[in-house]
Amino acid sequence: EVPRGSRCHDGRLRLLLRVRAALVLFVSTRGAAGTLLLDFDPTSLGQNSTHQPTNYSVWRWSTTGGHNATMVLSNGSRGTQVDFGVGYCEYNASGGPGGHNPYPPTHDVFGCYRSELSLQRAIQDMVIDWQPGVGSSVRWFGLALLLPKSYAWDTLAPNNGPSFQIHDGNGEGYKGLHPILELTAVQDRWTLTTSHGHGEDPNRDTFDLGPTRPGLWEDWVIRTQFSPLAKGLLEIWRNGVNVLPTVLVANAYNDTRHPYIKFGVYKAAWKVHQGYRVRRAALSYAAFRVGDEHATYAEVSTAPTGLRL
Repeated sequence: EVPRGSRCHDGRLRLLLRVRAALVLFVSTRGAAGTLLLDFDPTSLGQNSTHQPTNYSVWRWSTTGGHNATMVLSNGSRGTQVDFGVGYCEYNASGGPGGHNPYPPTHDVFGCYRSELSLQRAIQDMVIDWQPGVGSSVRWFGLALLLPKSYAWDTLAPNNGPSFQIHDGNGEGYKGLHPILELTAVQDRWTLTTSHGHGEDPNRDTFDLGPTRPGLWEDWVIRTQFSPLAKGLLEIWRNGVNVLPTVLVANAYNDTRHPYIKFGVYKAAWKVHQGYRVRRAALSYAAFRVGDEHATYAEVSTAPTGLRL
């Protein structure tokens, strides 16, 4: 469905394109160059009577642990939001005490540790361009996320798992590696980690972005250009404050396929069973936007209008 274009206040022509009636792409012409803006609306996931998402023609839910992993839609102060949750479980073959995991551990199912959302691959490849040996064009990411008031971290697994991730494309020789970009809560701090290099032990750079604020919405804007060379770009705003000025750094593997986005809860430590004190991880999203190299901060910011720069 392609509605007729309408003129914006600055005279640019704006077209509204609907991909499979669920994902909304806004394309603006700026002379010969167009601006790609992807605006994630939680309602595009669909919803049944029990608030479970129903539309998987565009979205893909990655989960482990059966009923211990959840993804539901709810209404909050920001409107419709997506609530991700995972409860730790131990596998007990006898089905006795502690046997909460309905699946025996295998190469694919180690326990309950994941509830993440991503776009279907065909759509992902339209979001971040990629040239092997060079990298991507500049991309802007805007997201509104909420750690619950009950957020707590465990000394046995200080990386809580709620996160926004961009993975390499899983091309030949680059499967199962650390994300090339990961915004996550580590203990009581927000951090952003990038990865590059080769093999399963890549070079990683971590940036501290300040204390967590459980129970409060956070609006993040990330401006980046992925590159396996030392000319990758990274800049971050948190609630309108530039918490990481522009840095140039290698921030991608030399993969052959496009990077892709995932967000939600990923508690990798729970693949190994221990006496964890904290046994629940959760995170909510209310908005997610992507802009290309022609986009601006204002176009991707998810903050309410009065709070934007």
